[in-house]
Amino acid sequence: MVGQKKLTEKLNNLTFDSFTCPYLFIGPVGCGKRVFAQYASKILCIPFVEITKDFTKDALSEIYVCPIPKLYYIDLSEFTESQQSQFLKFIEEPGKYMKIILGTVSETKVLETILNRCSRYNFEKYTIEELKEISHKDGELIYRVFDTPGLINGTDDSELQNILNFANGIICNISRSSTAGILGWCTKINFKEEYDKIDFYKLLVCMRFVAFNTFIKSNDPNFYKAFIATSEAMKETEFKGISKENFMIQFLLHLKEVIS
Repeated sequence: MVGQKKLTEKLNNLTFDSFTCPYLFIGPVGCGKRVFAQYASKILCIPFVEITKDFTKDALSEIYVCPIPKLYYIDLSEFTESQQSQFLKFIEEPGKYMKIILGTVSETKVLETILNRCSRYNFEKYTIEELKEISHKDGELIYRVFDTPGLINGTDDSELQNILNFANGIICNISRSSTAGILGWCTKINFKEEYDKIDFYKLLVCMRFVAFNTFIKSNDPNFYKAFIATSEAMKETEFKGISKENFMIQFLLHLKEVIS
């Protein structure tokens, strides 16, 4: 495993008996929460099962009484806070053969009753050297824009340049853009698995990058405000249960006010 040395060391010393409470992995999109959960299952020599939003109540009930030791991974970012309550029984009274690892981008979006029963681990920021060892991509720009292996490995050079150009157009022109113009931008963003459009989350990351670099070049505090606003928006949009399209429209209208 590359990066996350403290977590790797902890997992390497993990045994089935010492795994006494659920782990909560906290980190941004693409940081490897699922990968390290899979690694833990290999250390324990038990099957890895990911519980998704497609699981029915009956399926969850069957998991609870399953006599085969398994490690269950739940990405809480896939669920609203109210939907997370269905896992309380798992967390509070896990079955004899259940080991559980949860993932989230922010513990502020996790039910307190779940937080209080987990051993938490905050993913460390990867160094550029670690990212290069994981990704093996040429060039430096992608490592300056994205800071997690998942985003780097899932983006080619042409896509990155396309998103950066789009992000630059928004950041540099939004102060004088009309509402119609903002709505026009949104028609080019992928909200519903329209893969020929701009990736929603990658766009926010690129907007943050462009805003900060524009601030460095111009020393205009409005662009620093845009950087902060975009960073905050990224945290909010990583959770299910919201309309990404409506959120983006409201965010861009807000951003227009911020840098006007």
